[in-house]
Parts: sequence; structure tokens; C-alpha cells
Amino acid sequence: TDDRHREDAFEIMAQALDNHPGVDLVYGSYLVTSVENETFARNTATETFTPLEYRHSLLRRGYCFPGPQPMWRRSVHDSFGLFDEDFRSAGDLEFWLRITQRRRAPGGARILPRRRFLRIPEVLGLYLKSPDSVEHSNPGATGEAARALSRYR
Repeated sequence: TDDRHREDAFEIMAQALDNHPGVDLVYGSYLVTSVENETFARNTATETFTPLEYRHSLLRRGYCFPGPQPMWRRSVHDSFGLFDEDFRSAGDLEFWLRITQRRRAPGGARILPRRRFLRIPEVLGLYLKSPDSVEHSNPGATGEAARALSRYR
């Protein structure tokens, strides 16, 4: 609720999903600000964060590729359920790990492919870096991330 998007960010992300039917989640780069209530068009951001291209081996070490502003297909929830409410700040990491695990098809006949992520090489959002955010104010955040990682090792 405290992040902002470029005016055409949702259109760009939806189009990327339409153009890449084998991809389930897209994410882009973002500007970083510490000033509340700025817009993408008018901000005082001093940093641009460009996440790495998705690699499952890095996700398994805790690198949360999609960052704060991804878009994914609804079908992901149909297959894997919702975010785990037991996680206050690492729910996204747990969900990304869950949807990218190899799993058997119903009936166990074959292994289904991992869900795929795609980085869009554009700055699409503005992220508010605040000490009061759920991510930064949760003293148990490191432990939550470790718990999510251990669940899928």
C-alpha cells in the first residue's frame, strides 16, 4: 500500500504475461525513496534497484527476486493456494519458494515444471523504504525467512 507504480506498469506487466504464456510471474526494477506519499512521476528517489534475472538456486538461498511489485497469474493461486498467514514479513518468499518447487502431476505420473519468473528490463515502480514497514519493523523477519527457506530445502 505504500509503493507506487509507473502509470503504465500494470499494462506492461500484463502484456509480458500475455506474450510469454510459459511465464507465471513478472517483475521489474524500481526506484527507492524514503519520502512517504510520493508518486512515480514526482519523487525524490536517490536509488534504482534492478533485481537479478531469476535463478532458482538464488531463490533457494533467500534472494527474493520479484521484489515489492510483481504481477502473477491467478492460476498460480488456483494451483498453490494463497499466501501463508503464519508469515508476517516473509510470506512472499515462502510463496515464491512454494510455487517454484518441482512437484508431481495429479496421479503422480510425471513431474511438472517449476513456475517461471521473468524480469522486465524497465523501471516500473517506486518503493518506499521505511523503518516502519512490515519488512523493516519486524524483529523476527530474519527468523521467518530462515523458516521459509528450511521448509523447501
